[in-house]
Amino acid sequence: MLAAQLNAPHDLELVTKDRPAPGPGEVLLKIEANTLCGTDYRLYTGAKTAGVRPGVVPGHELAGRVAAIGEGATDIVPGLEVGRQATVSIVVSCGYCRNCLADREHLCLNLELFGYGIDGGLQEYMIVPERALRRGNLFLTDAELDPRALCLAEPISCCLNGLDQFKVNAGETVAVLGAGPIGLIHAQLALASGASHVFVSNRGEERRTVADRLGAIGVGPDELPARVAQATGGAGADVVIVCIGAEELAQDALELAADGGRVSYFAGFP
Repeated sequence: MLAAQLNAPHDLELVTKDRPAPGPGEVLLKIEANTLCGTDYRLYTGAKTAGVRPGVVPGHELAGRVAAIGEGATDIVPGLEVGRQATVSIVVSCGYCRNCLADREHLCLNLELFGYGIDGGLQEYMIVPERALRRGNLFLTDAELDPRALCLAEPISCCLNGLDQFKVNAGETVAVLGAGPIGLIHAQLALASGASHVFVSNRGEERRTVADRLGAIGVGPDELPARVAQATGGAGADVVIVCIGAEELAQDALELAADGGRVSYFAGFP
């Protein structure tokens, strides 16, 4: 099979590997789609190195189908059968550290990540190890989805986790800095939460048009402060979500926020 192997920063190689066979408690997925996260690019450039194993296969936003089942795996995951559509949660947590016990498994002190230390979805077939099955990281779909849509389960889950942190209440004004996939997901979640105004700032007109189509208000960065001030009587945005890892936006977000507002530095920063 073919796989993309990250040997070192700036050294991503397409290689031929033996198709793996699942061992006891393992599952083999046939990968049907894998989208690229901004973090994948940071792995490639070396901007992010923590927990990255040399020679790993990147990719954590994936959609697959169960191709083979190792002995005992069906005892771990009910309903597991060949042909079922599936994806994985990226964080394989230990379950016993202080963060796991406090329901902060994404901050597990012993975490392993698909696409960082565990081979991910940029290959034709991928093993889901037993420890991941036992921690509930394999998700089977209840109905068939377009694989390109199923890939979005991981970034949407990240955005939902962020929403749990900062909350959006009915009638509030939200400013989203960046109209990439993450920014557009945040905009839709804010609208679904009942926000009265959701401004999505981006330099590219095409992305602003997409924001408009989704029900938000696409604006250029230069006009954003005035539009927020006009909508809030000069008070500022109740929530500001930074979806581009540009350091200057950290200060811009604080200046856009109202007294008592919430600011989420959601993007990966240096």
